[in-house]
Amino acid sequence: MLRRRILLVEDDRSTREAMAHLLRYLGLEVRACPDAEIARRVVVTYVPDIALLDIDLPGMHGDDFAAFLQQCCPSTRIIFVSAEDGPNGAERFGRNVTFMPKPVNFPVLLDRLQN
Repeated sequence: MLRRRILLVEDDRSTREAMAHLLRYLGLEVRACPDAEIARRVVVTYVPDIALLDIDLPGMHGDDFAAFLQQCCPSTRIIFVSAEDGPNGAERFGRNVTFMPKPVNFPVLLDRLQN
């Protein structure tokens, strides 16, 4: 697997820790955040190749954070990972955004991280 910088924004602690652990085990560089406000501060110095975002986040909603991320880090690919149906108005995010339902199918996620 290629070395990738991953921003993981997930409010559920156990899910966030498990996903971060697995991704690090696979050799990925991961910054894990419990909400979008903390993630906003992280991207000041850490520009991710890929952002794994929950949609239903406390404070700033995942849709809004994705829009912010596209402004400050336009090369970052966004993968929404959520139990919700998908981002509202998904077409506004363009081709660089995909959606994966929870529970996460890790082989599919790993394939999307590689491609």
